Amino acid sequence: RHPRGASGMTQAGDDAALRSAVERELGALCAWAAGLMYAALPRRVLTQAVLILGDNIAAALSAADEPELRAYHEQLQRAHGAPQATLFRAGAPRVPMIDAAVGNGLAATWNELDDGYTRTAVHPGALSQPLILAAAEAGNLPLADTLRATVGAYEIGTRFARAWPGTLPRLHPHGVYNTVCAAAGLALLRGADAAELMRALTAAATLVSPGPYSHPIEGALVRNAWPAAGAWLG
Repeated sequence: RHPRGASGMTQAGDDAALRSAVERELGALCAWAAGLMYAALPRRVLTQAVLILGDNIAAALSAADEPELRAYHEQLQRAHGAPQATLFRAGAPRVPMIDAAVGNGLAATWNELDDGYTRTAVHPGALSQPLILAAAEAGNLPLADTLRATVGAYEIGTRFARAWPGTLPRLHPHGVYNTVCAAAGLALLRGADAAELMRALTAAATLVSPGPYSHPIEGALVRNAWPAAGAWLG
């Protein structure tokens, strides 16, 4: 038998080893993502990124006249602020960057394409692209930067989801990974290095919106707000 306290010491040692392993592997992921170069991305990857961007924008536009979404977009347009980025609706009104990110995030999964990753449940495109697109437009950044951030955020989102495959069927992935995906996209878009990206992701991981999976199954529209919340928190 172990003396009293020995099992606790073993548990503490296991926890420390796990923390060290997580830090090491997350650091490696951040170094890879921060080091992504647009010119080195394969054409098939860029083609897929453009397809997902276009389809998610189309999905958001298709939902623009849903009563709840239209009312919220009208509220955003009445607010004061610099016209920095486009709300995806008729007339392409421009609003402050964060308002565009939240407004388009609210629309992103209303009539979504469902740009999911099939090995586990996550939609990293819908969760990251509203903020990426708004920030890119507000900063007048080139398409190359937008696509690099799109690819990097998608890859980071899938890896977080694969690390926690047991969230289903209790929690919905839109709420679990929304902030991580959005923060990853914005950090990469703004040229974060590996250390900055790691700080962004570890902070974002504490700001999840753990919505029950049963909500969308029962038709609760709050499910559509989780990507918008992720854009704001990201």
